[in-house]
Amino acid sequence: MIKYEFFDSGKLLIVKFIGTITKHDLISFFKFILKKGYLSSLKEILADYRDAIKIYEVADLDEIAKERKKVTEGLDEINTIFLVGNPEDTAISFLFAEYYKGYSHVKICSTVAASSNYLSLKVTSHNLKNMLANLKLEYAE
Repeated sequence: MIKYEFFDSGKLLIVKFIGTITKHDLISFFKFILKKGYLSSLKEILADYRDAIKIYEVADLDEIAKERKKVTEGLDEINTIFLVGNPEDTAISFLFAEYYKGYSHVKICSTVAASSNYLSLKVTSHNLKNMLANLKLEYAE
């Protein structure tokens, strides 16, 4: 399941991945966001992977990153914050950061408090936890 919501007049997209997430899920979500025209004012993405079970291979990262790049092509650089909960997710996030060089500045955090420090929207870690727990929109194919 993918839950998401836009904040700060569309400048911030918060996405929470829950349960099994495949390469197809990620790519179709990117395309969905593009199709909906949500990206015109987007400046930051906070992607919370702490509750996700990822079912894709390291070899899939290239294709996933290329699809993400297509979605954000022509936009100003978008800052991406990965919120991760284990060493494997940290390693995968570092690999994504390498793929995203040049069109997305990436930060990798293991706590909500750390990720709140990188957001341009000034929000306490307590409020960010509440935002993550109460995302209003759900994407399911």
